[in-house]
Amino acid sequence: MEFLSGVIDAAVNCTPLIITYKTYKGKEIISTLHPYHVKQYNNRWFLFGYEEEFGKIANKALDRIQRISLASVPFKPNTSIDFGHFFDDVVGVSIPNDDIEKEIIVLRFTENRFPYVTSKPIHKSQTVLSEDDCTISLEVKPTRELEQQILSFGPDVEVLAPETFRAQIGSKIADNYRKYFPVQDECTHSL
Repeated sequence: MEFLSGVIDAAVNCTPLIITYKTYKGKEIISTLHPYHVKQYNNRWFLFGYEEEFGKIANKALDRIQRISLASVPFKPNTSIDFGHFFDDVVGVSIPNDDIEKEIIVLRFTENRFPYVTSKPIHKSQTVLSEDDCTISLEVKPTRELEQQILSFGPDVEVLAPETFRAQIGSKIADNYRKYFPVQDECTHSL
């Protein structure tokens, strides 16, 4: 929160920043960022802007920023992204590569969870397919945040389609299951 007002001011006033950023793996990166947009998601703030060193739009979690100072370079204005619609096709703030297409994700919920999901939609594209079957659809690009959201429902949800996304979520559930119930060697028996 200590950097929130500073990055908002920089975005509003078109002021480039030098940011020292610590990745989730602990690596420190110093870069020049031209701030365009600030967004909150899941109780975290994120800064979006053009990162000179990588030549592309970057997404920086404010709680990972270590230091900020003003950069003495001309500001590069945003000429390509409409942040009013930038997040329309995703759950969260991670934007997949341009070649990732939107998919229709079909989810079935338990009877107890279904009213919660219909009263607090996962995404604005959410549509109830069947109240009797407790199914909904989302038209989004799959992201880590969507996976996390689905996995947060635990046994109250099942991914029905598309098959590739169903398999991806199923694989994560299987990996998690093995952490709690490791497979025993069939030849190992207690006598």
